[in-house]
Amino acid sequence: MVGKDLEAEGITLSQERHLTRPNVLPLSEQQQDAMMMKKLPKEIRNIVAGGIAGMVAKSFVAPFDRIKILYQISSTRFRISDVPIAAMNIVKEEGISALWKGNSATMIRVFPYSGIQFMVYDRCKMMLLKEQEMEYLRRKAIDPKTPKPRWGLTPKESLCSGMIAGVISVIFTYPLDMTRAQLAVLRRQKDGSSTMSFLQVITNNYRNRVRTNYYPTHTLV
Repeated sequence: MVGKDLEAEGITLSQERHLTRPNVLPLSEQQQDAMMMKKLPKEIRNIVAGGIAGMVAKSFVAPFDRIKILYQISSTRFRISDVPIAAMNIVKEEGISALWKGNSATMIRVFPYSGIQFMVYDRCKMMLLKEQEMEYLRRKAIDPKTPKPRWGLTPKESLCSGMIAGVISVIFTYPLDMTRAQLAVLRRQKDGSSTMSFLQVITNNYRNRVRTNYYPTHTLV
């Protein structure tokens, strides 16, 4: 009956649906991406967030890291006032892009390193907080007047969580860290003719060393 009345008034069925449909604005691309990220497991989101944060931070300090490594492998005495001079010498001999030499390898290492570290730390923190909550509920079941504790990690718990996260992330990414350090100390000409790629260095390491020697100093890290 309603449909016939609408047809009598010159309103089609599609127009009727349009009139009765609620006003729903289409989601933007950013909102769609945010919805997709929320559907991912929390561990995956933590890895992505930690990895991106680590890549941004490392890119900013990459020139200082390159200079630090060059000082570490030389007998030159370090003085903070000589850092600008060292940077200018690198630019003069190898070009300005040499200040970020090995940074691509650093990005390959930093993304899993920072992501795994952040994910493991967050996981440890949530486990400890859950244990605190369970302990509070057990005490409250015995004594209903038990006051709520101050939720959070103690310095000891934070230290242990950070240590566990750091050890696990280093174990997973140490071969990449060794390759990154080798790329940072390899000198090249301005034309880039002597540059070795990340893949070439890590392949040579694998061929020239026993597999277990990929971790020669990781216990010192």
